[in-house]
Amino acid sequence: MKKIMTIMGITIIAFLVLFIVSIPFVNNYTATIIETKLRDLPLPEKSSYIESVSQAGKLAGNGNGMQFFGAILIESEMSIDELNKFYSDYNNDRLNLIIDEQDSQQIKFIEHSELIFNCELNQNKNYFILYAWGKGIEPFCSLDVRGY
Repeated sequence: MKKIMTIMGITIIAFLVLFIVSIPFVNNYTATIIETKLRDLPLPEKSSYIESVSQAGKLAGNGNGMQFFGAILIESEMSIDELNKFYSDYNNDRLNLIIDEQDSQQIKFIEHSELIFNCELNQNKNYFILYAWGKGIEPFCSLDVRGY
Protein backbone atom coordinates (compact mmCIF):
# COMPACT_ATOMS: atom_id res chain seq x y z
CA MET A 1 0.00 0.00 0.00
CA LYS A 2 2.84 2.37 0.88
CA LYS A 3 4.47 1.68 -2.50
CA ILE A 4 1.24 2.53 -4.36
CA MET A 5 0.89 5.80 -2.41
CA THR A 6 4.51 6.71 -3.22
CA ILE A 7 3.96 6.02 -6.92
CA MET A 8 0.73 8.04 -6.90
CA GLY A 9 2.49 10.93 -5.13
CA ILE A 10 5.37 10.93 -7.60
CA THR A 11 2.92 10.78 -10.51
CA ILE A 12 0.91 13.74 -9.19
CA ILE A 13 4.05 15.81 -8.57
CA ALA A 14 5.39 14.95 -12.05
CA PHE A 15 2.06 15.93 -13.62
CA LEU A 16 2.01 19.27 -11.79
CA VAL A 17 5.60 20.06 -12.75
CA LEU A 18 4.96 19.20 -16.41
CA PHE A 19 1.78 21.28 -16.42
CA ILE A 20 3.54 24.33 -14.94
CA VAL A 21 6.48 23.99 -17.33
CA SER A 22 4.11 23.68 -20.30
CA ILE A 23 2.29 26.97 -19.65
CA PRO A 24 4.64 29.32 -21.55
CA PHE A 25 5.08 26.80 -24.38
CA VAL A 26 1.31 26.49 -24.90
CA ASN A 27 0.89 30.27 -24.88
CA ASN A 28 3.79 30.82 -27.29
CA TYR A 29 2.28 28.19 -29.57
CA THR A 30 -1.06 30.05 -29.45
CA ALA A 31 0.69 33.21 -30.70
CA THR A 32 2.49 31.18 -33.37
CA ILE A 33 -0.86 29.90 -34.65
CA ILE A 34 -1.94 33.52 -35.28
CA GLU A 35 1.32 34.17 -37.15
CA THR A 36 0.80 31.03 -39.24
CA LYS A 37 -2.77 32.01 -40.14
CA LEU A 38 -1.49 35.38 -41.35
CA ARG A 39 1.29 33.77 -43.40
CA ASP A 40 -1.28 31.45 -44.99
CA LEU A 41 -3.37 34.35 -46.28
CA PRO A 42 -2.93 35.14 -49.97
CA LEU A 43 -0.97 38.22 -50.94
CA PRO A 44 -2.48 40.83 -53.23
CA GLU A 45 -0.90 41.61 -56.57
CA LYS A 46 2.18 43.82 -56.49
CA SER A 47 2.92 42.65 -52.93
CA SER A 48 5.49 40.35 -51.41
CA TYR A 49 5.92 38.63 -48.07
CA ILE A 50 9.03 39.72 -46.13
CA GLU A 51 8.90 38.28 -42.62
CA SER A 52 6.61 37.24 -39.76
CA VAL A 53 6.72 37.42 -35.96
CA SER A 54 4.60 36.41 -32.98
CA GLN A 55 4.67 36.94 -29.24
CA ALA A 56 2.66 36.09 -26.13
CA GLY A 57 2.68 38.12 -22.91
CA LYS A 58 1.54 41.46 -21.57
CA LEU A 59 2.26 43.42 -24.73
CA ALA A 60 0.22 46.63 -24.64
CA GLY A 61 -2.13 48.57 -22.41
CA ASN A 62 -2.77 48.46 -18.70
CA GLY A 63 -4.07 45.75 -16.43
CA ASN A 64 -3.40 42.07 -16.22
CA GLY A 65 -3.82 39.33 -18.75
CA MET A 66 -2.06 37.57 -21.54
CA GLN A 67 -2.14 38.92 -25.06
CA PHE A 68 -1.41 36.92 -28.19
CA PHE A 69 -0.02 38.69 -31.24
CA GLY A 70 0.99 37.66 -34.73
CA ALA A 71 2.14 39.80 -37.64
CA ILE A 72 3.56 39.66 -41.13
CA LEU A 73 5.60 42.31 -42.87
CA ILE A 74 4.79 42.86 -46.52
CA GLU A 75 6.12 45.15 -49.18
CA SER A 76 3.50 46.45 -51.57
CA GLU A 77 2.92 48.93 -54.35
CA MET A 78 -0.72 49.13 -53.24
CA SER A 79 -2.06 51.83 -50.94
CA ILE A 80 -3.19 51.10 -47.41
CA ASP A 81 -6.81 51.57 -48.51
CA GLU A 82 -6.37 49.01 -51.30
CA LEU A 83 -4.76 46.56 -48.88
CA ASN A 84 -7.56 47.08 -46.34
CA LYS A 85 -10.11 46.37 -49.05
CA PHE A 86 -8.25 43.23 -50.16
CA TYR A 87 -7.94 41.83 -46.62
CA SER A 88 -11.48 42.79 -45.54
CA ASP A 89 -12.73 39.53 -47.10
CA TYR A 90 -10.57 37.57 -44.64
CA ASN A 91 -11.80 39.31 -41.48
CA ASN A 92 -13.97 37.13 -39.27
CA ASP A 93 -14.68 36.36 -35.61
CA ARG A 94 -11.54 34.24 -35.33
CA LEU A 95 -9.16 36.59 -37.15
CA ASN A 96 -9.61 40.36 -36.99
CA LEU A 97 -7.00 41.69 -39.38
CA ILE A 98 -5.41 45.10 -39.00
CA ILE A 99 -3.06 46.65 -41.53
CA ASP A 100 -0.84 49.65 -40.98
CA GLU A 101 2.19 51.30 -42.51
CA GLN A 102 5.53 50.06 -41.18
CA ASP A 103 8.55 52.36 -41.45
CA SER A 104 11.01 50.70 -39.07
CA GLN A 105 12.01 47.28 -37.82
CA GLN A 106 10.38 47.89 -34.43
CA ILE A 107 6.69 47.23 -33.93
CA LYS A 108 5.74 50.46 -32.20
CA PHE A 109 2.50 49.52 -30.47
CA ILE A 110 4.10 46.67 -28.51
CA GLU A 111 4.65 48.66 -25.30
CA HIS A 112 5.83 46.24 -22.62
CA SER A 113 8.52 44.41 -24.56
CA GLU A 114 10.48 44.82 -27.75
CA LEU A 115 9.33 43.05 -30.86
CA ILE A 116 11.17 43.73 -34.09
CA PHE A 117 11.42 42.44 -37.61
CA ASN A 118 14.91 41.15 -38.38
CA CYS A 119 15.22 42.50 -41.91
CA GLU A 120 16.30 46.05 -42.57
CA LEU A 121 13.73 48.18 -44.36
CA ASN A 122 14.62 50.03 -47.53
CA GLN A 123 13.29 53.59 -47.18
CA ASN A 124 12.47 53.67 -50.92
CA LYS A 125 9.86 50.92 -50.59
CA ASN A 126 6.40 50.78 -49.03
CA TYR A 127 6.13 48.35 -46.12
CA PHE A 128 3.00 47.35 -44.26
CA ILE A 129 2.34 45.28 -41.17
CA LEU A 130 -0.64 42.96 -41.24
CA TYR A 131 -1.41 41.81 -37.72
CA ALA A 132 -4.00 40.24 -35.45
CA TRP A 133 -4.55 39.74 -31.74
CA GLY A 134 -5.79 36.39 -30.49
CA LYS A 135 -7.26 34.64 -27.50
CA GLY A 136 -5.55 32.09 -25.32
CA ILE A 137 -6.52 28.70 -23.97
CA GLU A 138 -7.68 28.46 -20.38
CA PRO A 139 -6.24 27.77 -17.87
CA PHE A 140 -2.86 28.39 -19.56
CA CYS A 141 -3.45 32.07 -20.31
CA SER A 142 -4.59 32.80 -16.74
CA LEU A 143 -1.63 31.05 -15.14
CA ASP A 144 1.20 32.56 -17.21
CA VAL A 145 3.17 35.06 -15.10
CA ARG A 146 4.10 37.01 -18.25
CA GLY A 147 0.54 38.39 -18.28
CA TYR A 148 0.95 40.18 -14.95
